[in-house]
Order: sequence, then C-alpha cells, then structure tokens
Amino acid sequence: AVGENKVSAHADFIDEAFRTYDLAQVDRIVAYLGEGVDHMTIASSLRIPAIVHGGGGNDHLVAGGGPTVLLGDLGDDMLVGGKGRNVLIGGVGLDRPCNESFHLRV
Repeated sequence: AVGENKVSAHADFIDEAFRTYDLAQVDRIVAYLGEGVDHMTIASSLRIPAIVHGGGGNDHLVAGGGPTVLLGDLGDDMLVGGKGRNVLIGGVGLDRPCNESFHLRV
C-alpha cells in the first residue's frame, strides 16, 4: 500500500498487519521469496526500482510503476510487468511472462 509519503508492506512473517516506512528512506525494493507458492504485488503508483526473486515454487509476481526485474527462479511462475521498464526472467519451469498488452507462454 502507498500513502502520502509512506509505503506499507505485508508478509505472513511480519507480526503487524502492515509495516510502514517513510517513502523518502526507501530507494529500492529487493525481495527474496521462499519455497512454495508466493504472491508479491508492487503498487503501480510506487515508482522506485525493484528486484524480486520468486525462489522455488509456483509464484505470481507483479511489477509496480518503477523499473523492475522479476525472476521466477524454479517453478511455474506468472510474471506480470508493470508501468515501468521491466525485465521478466522465468527460470526453470513453465513460466508466463505478461503485461497489459501481451501474454507469452515459454
């Protein structure tokens, strides 16, 4: 979630419902997701760079408004490009890179 000069994150391993950060102190997002089925969505209004590693499992990764690299790694992954420049790398498995304009199966 993105608010006025704030950005919030939610994850199953965080005790709070959301953890909130000052947007001025966040210059990039780097996420390493674990084994299993993971879902990560970056808000389209968030325009900072991001790199997301899906890890093992069938993941659903969605880029935000900034330049983003989505790496599916192992598993059958759905990689969705956002408003910013995106690099979508599926990895091992039956992956589906897409954005609002096209869908590919590789």
